[in-house]
Amino acid sequence: CFSILREFFNENSHFGIAIVPVIFYLLFLSKIETPIKLILLSLIFILSYLNLSITLVAGLIVLIASIPFMFWKNKKSLILFLIFIFFIIISSKNFLNNKNKITDILLKPKQINLSSEVYLASMFVAKKALLNKPFGYGFNNYNIAFDEFINEFDPFNKHVLVLNRKDASNNLSKIITEFGVFSIFYFYFLISFFLKKNVKNKIKLFLLIPLIIQTFFRGAGYFNGGFLLFLVFSFLLWKEKSYIDYEIK
Repeated sequence: CFSILREFFNENSHFGIAIVPVIFYLLFLSKIETPIKLILLSLIFILSYLNLSITLVAGLIVLIASIPFMFWKNKKSLILFLIFIFFIIISSKNFLNNKNKITDILLKPKQINLSSEVYLASMFVAKKALLNKPFGYGFNNYNIAFDEFINEFDPFNKHVLVLNRKDASNNLSKIITEFGVFSIFYFYFLISFFLKKNVKNKIKLFLLIPLIIQTFFRGAGYFNGGFLLFLVFSFLLWKEKSYIDYEIK
């Protein structure tokens, strides 16, 4: 079943990256009938239960945080969504283990788990890269900075020295490393697109939520997880001057 059997995703977090936009689409954009939605959401619930990750939980939290900006008319979908995330979080015994990935960074810096330390290592590389080459290492050259600075990082888990050499485990570190001070334009774009008034909120959030997840929580580079696709669509809508309210079938 996905990352458990390694048939579709190598890690639970990869499933979390992919499934959050699907949940959003089913509940708030799709025009399919409610019974079919329930069947699909039930399947997603089972897969989420078996493959829970902090990435999935973080993505659902981002969805919850977006509620005040949505003004959904479909209250049934909102109720289904809230029930869905409630049962995913409280029904899985793995949730507390996954939460440790966050608390370990603050409470156990000397006995940190592998996933959390990989994230910290990527931020270490990004910081070193920014100070060493303020204008960046160039597109898709994170691995060069990684090889240059990773041996200066003193890990608790030695595997950190070889993991996520190319994708940094998150696009925040990757973008900062590769574009340096110019990465400020990417973050300006995210804020600007979020504040853009001529694009309907549900469309903006459908595109922004995956970008936020892959930038700040868990990412696999520009060419995986639909990152580049979401970014291109966001940019095209950002350039539009007329009111945007596309219907998604």
